[in-house]
Amino acid sequence: MADVVDLVVANHAEFNRLGMGGGFSLAQRRSWDVAAHALGEQALLWGERAREGRRRVVLPRAPVDGFVEDIANSTGGSRKQDGVEVHVADAMLPFVSRGVDGPEVVERLMGDASLCRIYAWGSTPGLYRLIETIGQSGRRVQTPELPNAGGARLAHELDGKAGFREFMERSAGKLHCLNLPPGRVVHCVEDIFGELERYAKLGKGAVVKADRGAGGYTVRIFTVGQLAGSLEVAKQDISVRARFDGFWRSPPYVVEQHIAPPPGYGSLAFTTDWVVEKDGSVREVGTGPMKIVRGSLYSGVLAGRGALTSKFGARAKGAGREMGRLLACEGYRGWFDLDLVSDETGALYATEVNLRRTSPAHAFDTARRRWGGGWQRRGAVFSDDSFAVDGCGIGCYRSLRSSLKGFNLDHRDDGMEAIISMATITLGLATPRIGVVITAEHAHCALEGAKRLKGLIGVTDGCVEEAAWL
Repeated sequence: MADVVDLVVANHAEFNRLGMGGGFSLAQRRSWDVAAHALGEQALLWGERAREGRRRVVLPRAPVDGFVEDIANSTGGSRKQDGVEVHVADAMLPFVSRGVDGPEVVERLMGDASLCRIYAWGSTPGLYRLIETIGQSGRRVQTPELPNAGGARLAHELDGKAGFREFMERSAGKLHCLNLPPGRVVHCVEDIFGELERYAKLGKGAVVKADRGAGGYTVRIFTVGQLAGSLEVAKQDISVRARFDGFWRSPPYVVEQHIAPPPGYGSLAFTTDWVVEKDGSVREVGTGPMKIVRGSLYSGVLAGRGALTSKFGARAKGAGREMGRLLACEGYRGWFDLDLVSDETGALYATEVNLRRTSPAHAFDTARRRWGGGWQRRGAVFSDDSFAVDGCGIGCYRSLRSSLKGFNLDHRDDGMEAIISMATITLGLATPRIGVVITAEHAHCALEGAKRLKGLIGVTDGCVEEAAWL
């Protein structure tokens, strides 16, 4: 008898819909849904290794043939003996929870298990209905990372850029490691224009953020040179977005001073992920520099042994620990992610927090499954969510997996392994790409492996911008 089922619910699109008001067209909603479904495949790499039982992963779409098998066979993946199975939600997209919250489906997913551990992208009403249905079936339910009832309100507040800034300003007296960029919350486009004019006169750059959004897509960065040379262009950029983009049509907004990175870096941003445990203690999940493309878009992370200098590592982890303790005092329990940027002096500034799983989660979980607790001292991981490949359509996945198998065989003695984490939808894009996770004994080795893999299956025509530190 299998006593435990780990139920992984890739409810990315379902969660995104919570932040979409009435200003979104059907086409806009669907485009965000497609992007979320692409990321959903990475949920196959979430969670602990289910030694006691089985893993059930609920996806909105069926992955390309061979994808699940490849992940299950990887060292950092779920392993065949864990009984990983994919359940495609039988519901109108993007509400995947509706496809699995019926009693009959729950029985099929749970089998004879007495305990269900649930991992999800974020808290949604549909997900809590699913939890309730499982509980009504007589099984015990554990949610190791989801916000507790008391933290749900705070999670929703801080998911907004304005809510996060106001929360941090209220908590300033309790903070020692965390800084905020100078800035303010505004409530109309005209106020954004006024702030842009003020920063231009001060000889500073500016960052403008819509209240909701994901992955940096609703952040606009205007450097000192851009504001000094073309202030009207910056205003026009915001004006057009406020007319046609659903996120930008919904105030409030945040306008902050642009924190200029060290010379030679287009951006120097870090993420640090933690879990606030049931007893209020905080546990680090992973910390490292992010791969940022086109100014503000998240594209990957490097973490673990050798990923950070001792100076940056201590500062970033100190900031994450302090944020966790602050959230614990507010009654929050669960996963959170804090994003930081560095100026040319090495000082760190908090830019946002997400009280849920975020894009680096699958990389951190992969490393933990390979090396166990304290993996940051034993190995490193690099993830790239925009790995452009020389191929088109899902039909090329067969050749990609063959090349990857050869790559892993060649580097087995080096302790390096590459896993495709995302493929089904992204291979059909105008610029075909995949998600890749590379584990190695040191960060330098992981980056070197990424370069070798790009030479094997990638394209090098510059169509995908690389982070400066790569």
